[in-house]
Amino acid sequence: MKKLITLLLFLCPLLSLSQNNVIDSYFYEIAYRSEFNDKIYTKKWNEDIKIFISDYKSDLNYNDSLIDVIDSLKIELIRIVDDLNNYIDPINLTIVNDSTESNFFIYLGSSEWFNINVPQTKPYTKSNFGLAWVTVSNNIISKSEVYVDLHRISTTKEKRHLLREEITQSLGLLNDSYKYPSSIFYQGWTDVTEYSDIDIALIKKLYNE
Repeated sequence: MKKLITLLLFLCPLLSLSQNNVIDSYFYEIAYRSEFNDKIYTKKWNEDIKIFISDYKSDLNYNDSLIDVIDSLKIELIRIVDDLNNYIDPINLTIVNDSTESNFFIYLGSSEWFNINVPQTKPYTKSNFGLAWVTVSNNIISKSEVYVDLHRISTTKEKRHLLREEITQSLGLLNDSYKYPSSIFYQGWTDVTEYSDIDIALIKKLYNE
């Protein structure tokens, strides 16, 4: 028994070191790069994030059959904000009802509508059903515009996944990877709607360390 205890005590620091190496490696892959930019640097918010859901009824492709899925996404947004506020210390996320108070805009609708409001995204929405577009200066994010396509995605759960993914990427974790299928940053098509342990580790590492 004493030998077993000694072995476990010896292995624990090694296991911890190995885990840290995995997190550091994944963090470098996700946080230092982005899907559309090869520049190698980290970026993050240094002020509170105030989220506004843009007027989806102004989308020419809007119809009343979308209201149930939009309501579901509004509920999901509350869950995402609560999750992130539990993991992030320096800043706070809130949902606001006034666009003039916002620095974070969510577009739930068509790619055409998103492109009208954020024209620089047009080259990217043809093959992307969700998108996080951030304004960065000196490694600081000051504005984000997130889009979730309500017309080209089949299920509500997939839409909920994309909302969580794009909001999380807007924090500064802007790349995708094929390493971990359970991760919100998984490159392949998925409908994961919860953060994995390594996702949480990356969020905390970016903001709390």
